[in-house]
This record gives sequence, C-alpha cells and structure tokens, in this order.
Amino acid sequence: SEALALLDEERARGAGVGETALHVAACQEGLGHAEAALLELDALLALEPDNTQALLAEARIYDDTERVPEAVRLLQRVTELQPAHAGAFAALGSKLNSLGAHEPAVQALQRALELGAGDYALRFTLGQSLIVLKRWDEARTLFRALTVERADHGDAWLELAITELRSGDLAAAEQALARATSTGNASAQLRRDVQASLQAARERRERKQADGAGEGER
Repeated sequence: SEALALLDEERARGAGVGETALHVAACQEGLGHAEAALLELDALLALEPDNTQALLAEARIYDDTERVPEAVRLLQRVTELQPAHAGAFAALGSKLNSLGAHEPAVQALQRALELGAGDYALRFTLGQSLIVLKRWDEARTLFRALTVERADHGDAWLELAITELRSGDLAAAEQALARATSTGNASAQLRRDVQASLQAARERRERKQADGAGEGER
C-alpha cells in the first residue's frame, strides 16, 4: 500500500528505525497481514530486545491469532522490564486466567490493581480465579462489591452465590441466585450449575435435620 511504501522510504533513509518498524508492523496488522507484522517486529526486537512497544505489539497479535502462550511469554517480559506497567499486568493476568493458570493469574491481576488498573472486567476475572483456587472469603468480598457496582450483571450474582454457598451461607446464596435470575442475562449453564449445587446443599441440610430429629426421639 502507499502507506507501507512511504514507511519503507523512511526506513531506507535511516530515520527513526524503531518507530518506523512499529509503524510498518501496525500497517501490516491493520491490513490483516499478521505474519508480516510479526516478522517486522521480530526484526526490530533482534536489534532492540527490550523494546516494550514491540513486545506489547507482538503480544497483541499473538493473542488475536489465538497463540496465547506466546502472548503470555511476551507480557511476562514486559512486566520484568517495566514493573509498574499496570496494563501489562492486567493483560498478563487475563491471559493466564484463560489458560487455567490461576495462581499466577491472581498475582498478576492483584499487581495490576495495586498499580491502578481496576476496571470491572479485570476484577471479575480476578474473582473467577479466586473461586477456582477456593479462596472463598476473598472471592465473596470481591463479588459483593461487583454486584453493588453492577446490579444488572447476572453472572456476578451467580459467582457471588457460589462464594456464599461455599462460605456456608445457604440463605445468602439463594438470594444471590434469585437476583441473578431476575436480571434475565445470567449464563444458562452457570445458572443450572449453581441451582444444582444449591439443591444438593438443601438436601444435605434436610437429611441432617432429619437425622437430628431422629436422634432426639430415641
């Protein structure tokens, strides 16, 4: 394209090699040429291995082309080079969560929060990882806050129901499930899973109560 030709001319004159390479890669990516963009970025990183802009650009392309482990590797490098880069920690935590690596995901997401990257989606992802790790109290506190912030988000209420149930508060779990259902947008499969868990908890409670009543009659 004309834009790529002009950028190639700039590079031939030796003007701003790193910046020019980033521009060329961005143009290639914009045209849908992911592999060409990666080649451009690889060439730049061979000259400037600590160029965080290039590392982040490569990570984005790898993520967009469903090569998440490669994206994680690059994001980890960025966090090493710039330990105060909130966005890199947020992206790293989200990718680790998607890979099922929840312990390092929590560490990265909590670091992102410490650095000021605190959007709703990031905290929701953190809560999901905390649930997988069975860190019920932390997850419950987080999802209670999220449901206050967005009372219309059904899945947040479902996740809260899980944490309330695992924390031993069946009544609160039932209330959270009811709120999730009322939103009309909760994930159907997750809602069924929560309903099944609550039903099993009710049955255990009823059996325990029946056993206790039987013992009292003897």
